Amino acid sequence: MGITGLILAGGLSTRFGSDKAAAVVAGKPMLQWVVDALDGVCETIVVVRAAGHVLPGVACSRPLEVVEDMYVAMGPLAGLVTGFESIEEGVCFATSCDAPLLRGGLAPFLAARLGTADIAAPVVEGRLQPLNAVYRVERC
Repeated sequence: MGITGLILAGGLSTRFGSDKAAAVVAGKPMLQWVVDALDGVCETIVVVRAAGHVLPGVACSRPLEVVEDMYVAMGPLAGLVTGFESIEEGVCFATSCDAPLLRGGLAPFLAARLGTADIAAPVVEGRLQPLNAVYRVERC
């Protein structure tokens, strides 16, 4: 089953204080860390950004598409909707741009557990993790 990577990079970063996607961690922008994690396991990668937001340049060996969030300042759920609209069908692994420690193996691990469900998401300390989850795009 092919997986599309969906990276949300449209937040205002108000608590962080600066652009999270461009913040440098160990010599690379956080967005590049996430792209690197998904590059080897996803067929394509879609990045959702806020309208007019300039993302840092990233390198990727897979097709990478940047789309503008259809909703202004409506949060990550709205970003997911925008991402789902840009992915015609199949399964996507959704995450945020501020996850430099993400391991690419999480996407196929969750996809393998999707079965007939619409979503496969980890639960950490009793809390659902919807921004590190696999979604069946046409149903969500």
